[in-house]
Amino acid sequence: MIASKTFKPAEEHGALVSAVSSANQWVAETSARVINIETLVRTYGGHLEPVNTREVGIRVWYETVNT
Repeated sequence: MIASKTFKPAEEHGALVSAVSSANQWVAETSARVINIETLVRTYGGHLEPVNTREVGIRVWYETVNT
Protein backbone atom coordinates (compact mmCIF):
# COMPACT_ATOMS: atom_id res chain seq x y z
CA MET A 1 0.00 0.00 0.00
CA ILE A 2 1.25 3.51 -0.81
CA ALA A 3 0.95 6.25 1.80
CA SER A 4 2.36 9.71 2.48
CA LYS A 5 3.52 11.70 5.48
CA THR A 6 3.93 15.48 5.53
CA PHE A 7 6.66 17.28 7.46
CA LYS A 8 6.65 21.05 8.09
CA PRO A 9 9.33 23.25 9.68
CA ALA A 10 9.28 23.49 13.48
CA GLU A 11 8.34 27.18 13.21
CA GLU A 12 5.79 28.51 10.71
CA HIS A 13 8.40 30.58 8.88
CA GLY A 14 11.29 28.30 9.79
CA ALA A 15 13.91 26.83 7.51
CA LEU A 16 12.98 23.76 5.49
CA VAL A 17 16.04 22.00 6.92
CA SER A 18 14.11 21.23 10.13
CA ALA A 19 11.40 19.46 8.11
CA VAL A 20 14.05 17.44 6.25
CA SER A 21 15.70 16.52 9.54
CA SER A 22 12.36 15.32 10.96
CA ALA A 23 11.68 13.29 7.81
CA ASN A 24 15.14 11.68 7.96
CA GLN A 25 14.59 10.74 11.59
CA TRP A 26 11.15 9.28 10.84
CA VAL A 27 12.50 7.20 7.92
CA ALA A 28 15.34 5.85 10.08
CA GLU A 29 12.97 4.96 12.95
CA THR A 30 10.32 3.31 10.78
CA SER A 31 12.51 1.80 8.05
CA ALA A 32 9.93 3.08 5.55
CA ARG A 33 10.58 2.25 1.90
CA VAL A 34 10.62 5.75 0.40
CA ILE A 35 9.21 6.07 -3.12
CA ASN A 36 9.39 9.84 -3.64
CA ILE A 37 9.86 13.12 -1.78
CA GLU A 38 8.18 16.33 -2.88
CA THR A 39 8.64 19.92 -1.77
CA LEU A 40 5.44 21.67 -0.71
CA VAL A 41 5.26 25.25 -2.01
CA ARG A 42 2.80 28.03 -1.19
CA THR A 43 2.21 30.59 -3.95
CA TYR A 44 1.25 34.21 -3.22
CA GLY A 45 0.15 37.02 -5.51
CA GLY A 46 -0.67 36.69 -9.15
CA HIS A 47 -2.92 38.47 -11.63
CA LEU A 48 -1.73 42.08 -11.21
CA GLU A 49 0.83 41.34 -8.49
CA PRO A 50 4.20 39.62 -8.73
CA VAL A 51 4.04 35.90 -7.92
CA ASN A 52 6.01 34.83 -4.87
CA THR A 53 6.55 31.31 -3.60
CA ARG A 54 7.71 29.90 -0.29
CA GLU A 55 8.68 26.34 0.62
CA VAL A 56 6.40 25.22 3.45
CA GLY A 57 7.33 21.57 3.95
CA ILE A 58 8.04 18.22 2.36
CA ARG A 59 5.90 15.15 1.70
CA VAL A 60 7.38 11.67 1.81
CA TRP A 61 5.60 9.02 -0.28
CA TYR A 62 6.38 5.52 0.94
CA GLU A 63 5.29 1.92 0.65
CA THR A 64 3.80 0.19 3.65
CA VAL A 65 4.23 -3.49 4.34
CA ASN A 66 1.07 -5.49 4.96
CA THR A 67 1.59 -8.09 7.66
